[in-house]
Amino acid sequence: MNTLLVPVKLVTESVLNHALFNAHSLQPIYMGIALMILIFHVFMFVVTRSKLFALYIARIILLYFIVMVCYLQGYGLLLGQPIARFILVHAHFFIALGYISTILFNSYFLKLKRQLPQLHKFFKALMFGWGLILICSLWDARSMTNMLTQILFLLTSLLFLFSSVKVIIIRGYAKNNPFIWCYVFGWIPVALTSIYLVFCLTKLIPFQSYSFNLLTLAGIIEGILISLGLYGQRLRLLTRHNAHFRRQRILLQEQVEGYRKQLDAKPEKPVEHFSLKALIELAHTRDPSFMKRFSETESIFIERLLQVSPQLLPAELTLCAYIRLNFDTKEIARTCKLSVRAVESRKYRIRKKLGIDGETNMHTWMLGLTNRPK
Repeated sequence: MNTLLVPVKLVTESVLNHALFNAHSLQPIYMGIALMILIFHVFMFVVTRSKLFALYIARIILLYFIVMVCYLQGYGLLLGQPIARFILVHAHFFIALGYISTILFNSYFLKLKRQLPQLHKFFKALMFGWGLILICSLWDARSMTNMLTQILFLLTSLLFLFSSVKVIIIRGYAKNNPFIWCYVFGWIPVALTSIYLVFCLTKLIPFQSYSFNLLTLAGIIEGILISLGLYGQRLRLLTRHNAHFRRQRILLQEQVEGYRKQLDAKPEKPVEHFSLKALIELAHTRDPSFMKRFSETESIFIERLLQVSPQLLPAELTLCAYIRLNFDTKEIARTCKLSVRAVESRKYRIRKKLGIDGETNMHTWMLGLTNRPK
């Protein structure tokens, strides 16, 4: 199954070299394209630090450069005889490791644990099978690894295609982003080539000299299309994040304007100022009018808070009101029907927004806020 092309090229005369080069002239082109795909994914990993790109880099190196180039095409001899011999004897080790990384990549990209939990469990079983091949290949158990590799190679490739169709097309993961469709198309040539090669290796159809070149071509097409799919996925995430930040900014602006209008508006009738005891009673009974009454009674406090941090959300202003009324964390949690940990998290965010250090008592800071000069 190994053409061992390199030593033939090195020892033959120029006429045969020329003939071999003409026969295999596409190989340098394939390798150049694969190298560019690898550089693209390395660059994207450096920029994004995404596990997706790291896993696909592992697939490219293991399955394309080591298995297809160094093993099937014999270029491993350029790395020295010991390395070439190790690749030749333990080729299934690199195939298994490459497919384990690919299963992780596919599951992470499609979020199979949430989208298709049953299929996610099946992929875990496939990982166990590839792990068995990985272990057996170290002892050169070829009689076992050959057959098992063919079965898992076909099954895994077909399931990659099925899972991508199910999630991206049927469940609409690629909605409004056509680039992600390339992820589905990328697995089609791999699935078809896997079927063809398994039929060749099991002698159901005759093996041809171009059979492994088809695998190389399928790998190149897959690399290009999967790269476009990953690019589309990053665009989708950036679009969602930008839309989320725009909505948050608009909401904050509307809230700030609303509070400013409330503070600037002249009441038509005298505001009824509640006593501290009455406000505490309203808070304990979870009266819907609590925050309105508190804002009327403690208008200067609310105004000073928004001057310090206009980004405070309504829920955070309510929590500040409880703190000013000297409610401790447990009382706030009981009143708002939250966990103590949730209240502490909100307090931490308020400290950050208001610039209160960890050693300062928040109740004391809130009481002193109205006494400070503007």
